[in-house]
Parts: sequence; structure tokens; C-alpha cells
Amino acid sequence: VALLTYGGPAERRHRDRVGRLTLLPNERRLPALAYEALLPLLRARDLRRMTVLKTNQLTGGRAALRARRLHRVPLIARCGYLRSEVEPRGTTRWRLSRLLERALFRGADVAVVTTERLREVVVRSYGVEPGRVRVVPNPVDLELFRPPPEGTERRGIVYVGRLASEKRLDLLIDAVARLDGVPL
Repeated sequence: VALLTYGGPAERRHRDRVGRLTLLPNERRLPALAYEALLPLLRARDLRRMTVLKTNQLTGGRAALRARRLHRVPLIARCGYLRSEVEPRGTTRWRLSRLLERALFRGADVAVVTTERLREVVVRSYGVEPGRVRVVPNPVDLELFRPPPEGTERRGIVYVGRLASEKRLDLLIDAVARLDGVPL
């Protein structure tokens, strides 16, 4: 397993933490867009040896599609959210997101999304065959995150994450507002 990263040579410091995984950073420190465009060529030797490519979100999607075509390696495209759903509708960013999502999902051998709703959107909006779209929810460690023992007095919800529109914190705030005495 190899981790292709846009980060520069300084990312080598993580090699001890990734164990048997191969870390492939942006050795030449190219700007992100240039690296993305050249990645399938710069890493051709590594990519040709891969059994499968997997990309997360749209970032890296264009490079993964070019690598798939150039090196004939199967591609799994995984998205936990659709950028087109968080960009203001009708804007240039929304249009570009839609184009890239369409190309990525149609060009991938398998698309993996986190919810049944996202699966339906990918099938309906991008014309991807239903059999090529899988739902794999984000994992939760049920040993670490479980209900507190009976009689526990603590109540409250803590959100840890980026303050970004795709995280849909508006839904969390609305839900907590309906709960009696539960702080957020």
C-alpha cells in the first residue's frame, strides 16, 4: 500500500508512523496544481505496480483518473460528501464541482459513499450504474464511543472538527435546540 501525498519531502518524517506503507511525497515541491497534472507521469513506475488506486473526496480525483487511464489500474473513488452540495448553486465553483464529480464517478470502477442518500444522488445525478456505487459508512469505534453507564449525570454534546459548510453544523445546532437542557 502506498500513500501518495501532495506534501513535500518534509512528510518523510511520517515514515515511521505509517509502518509497512510506502510514503510517496511531492519530492520536487511542485505547486499543487502542477503536481496534480504531472503526478501520473512523475510516479508512473510506482503507479504501474499498484493493484488498485483509491482517492478520497474530489481532491486528487483528476490525478487519479489520469493515472487510471494511463496505467490501466482500477480506481475506487470515495467521497464522504459532495462538494457540489456545499458550493452555492449556479456559481463557477459549483459547476466545476459537478463536472469533476461526474467525471470521477463515471470514470471510477467503483464509487464508495458514506450514506444511502449520497448513493442515490450519484446514481441519479451522474448516471452511474447502481451496482458500481457502494455505501460504506464512516467507522465508529464502539468500544470508545458508547452510551454512558446508567445513572451518569453528564449531558452534553461536543463537536470536534472543522467549521466548514460541508460538516452541516447547522443541522447539529437545530437538533440540539430541540433538546431540553442539553448543552452544545
